[in-house]
Amino acid sequence: MIDYKWLVETGFVLNNDVYEKWCAKRTFITAEYIDGEWYVWLEITGSTVGLSHIKSKEQVCDLYFALSGQQLVGS
Repeated sequence: MIDYKWLVETGFVLNNDVYEKWCAKRTFITAEYIDGEWYVWLEITGSTVGLSHIKSKEQVCDLYFALSGQQLVGS
C-alpha cells in the first residue's frame, strides 16, 4: 500500500499536506492522506480528477509510466 516513506523515496514532494510528483508538462500525480486512507489525484493544467480506484504503489507506478514514459523509481 501507499505510505509516506515510499512517496518520499520515489520523489514525491510535500506541498500543503499533499504529496505531488511532476510527470509531464503541467501534469502531476498527487497523493493525500484523508481520514486514514490515501487518495490519488491526477492534475493536468490546473484541472484535477480523483482516481479512487488507485490504492497500491504498483498502480501509481503504472500511472506514472503511462504519463511520463519513465519508470517511477526511488532516489
